[in-house]
Amino acid sequence: LEENFGINRLNNRVEVVYNGINLKSIKNVEKDDAIKKKYNLPERYICCVGGIGPRKNQLNLVRAANKANINLVIIGQASKGYEKYNKHIRKIAKKNIYFLGHLLQEETFKILKNSVGHVQPSYIETPGLASLEAVALGVPIIVSHNEPVKEYFEGNALYCNPKDIDSLVDALVKLSRMEKLSTKDMMWIQKYEWGNALK
Repeated sequence: LEENFGINRLNNRVEVVYNGINLKSIKNVEKDDAIKKKYNLPERYICCVGGIGPRKNQLNLVRAANKANINLVIIGQASKGYEKYNKHIRKIAKKNIYFLGHLLQEETFKILKNSVGHVQPSYIETPGLASLEAVALGVPIIVSHNEPVKEYFEGNALYCNPKDIDSLVDALVKLSRMEKLSTKDMMWIQKYEWGNALK
């Protein structure tokens, strides 16, 4: 674009439109211990929400959670064409990994709200709406150190190298020790409210 039009012309004509989340639907989600009982979840766990496939990198995530012996709850089903990938990660997963499949958004939010954190170690990300939603629920996050993820989260996330198991282990251990986000820590998420994207 720069080559064809020049940056000065572009700056006057280009508007960046960010992903948006519905903060109103998230705002009313309460912590609900019954959801843990319903899905037989441990007291403390880290969540990963998204379609299961190589781009989302659940394989390295499961390897890292196995190595760190950290409880990991994976919500999502195999993306089309990646059923073998899904079977493989289930096969290598130890007892600390919980696969819940596809869930309704309301239940996903409750499970996220009860978690100690959310992780999305994708190779390519836009970034995922699940990470934005997790922050809106007061949950700290791990994301990959690639663009445009950094543009969204800046200093408000833990970063990992999605190709490096030890980097993921380190981030998971740090996340497992973090406190919930304060209201002040979450103020920046307002920028990504769906209404702003629509405007």
